[in-house]
Amino acid sequence: MTLRRGHSAAAVASPPAPFNQVESRLLPELLRGLEERGDELCVLDLSAGSAGTVDFFANLQIHTRLIFLDVLEIVQLVGELRQTSDEDGGPARGELVKVWRNAIGLEASHRIDLVLLWDHLHRFDLAAVDALADALEPFVHEGSKGYGFGTLHSDTPIASYDYAIGGVDSVLLKPKPAETLEFAHSQQAIATHFDCMRIVRGTLLQEGHLELLLEA
Repeated sequence: MTLRRGHSAAAVASPPAPFNQVESRLLPELLRGLEERGDELCVLDLSAGSAGTVDFFANLQIHTRLIFLDVLEIVQLVGELRQTSDEDGGPARGELVKVWRNAIGLEASHRIDLVLLWDHLHRFDLAAVDALADALEPFVHEGSKGYGFGTLHSDTPIASYDYAIGGVDSVLLKPKPAETLEFAHSQQAIATHFDCMRIVRGTLLQEGHLELLLEA
């Protein structure tokens, strides 16, 4: 297993607090057939990393490249671009795409098999979501899949959680009581703006999350 973004397996493998394990209807579809995909699996996780996710991929019979992104750092960079932009509507799309591509840090020949979005699209306005889709476009391929959460009501704030894969049919959730995400994007908004993939299924978790499965 290869870990990226300044994390080691030991550093990620000891979370200080427990997660709640929740049955997922869509993770089995996301994770089906991973060990049959070739010599290496590449997973982009829009989070700082979690023990459950690391342990899950470490136990697969395939070498996995795990790329963790510090989305809080990206939020800060996007905010700084907006403050310094000369454009009336904010920074140019190309500048936002460059922020995402620098964070992902892959060579043009690389491919991403899974994208774990979790709820992190809701940290960004739709222009930044558009830019993320543009940044990912060269790396996704037929067979790439994504997993994340939308909201049923775009006017309802979304509480922030830490996430991890608990197993082939369960997701681990840990609420952050003091944090609410800035945006609440509906399933339709995600489908329109995160257009490097299409939403193929959506269902509600028992916790009230709108769970989304995406495919390239």
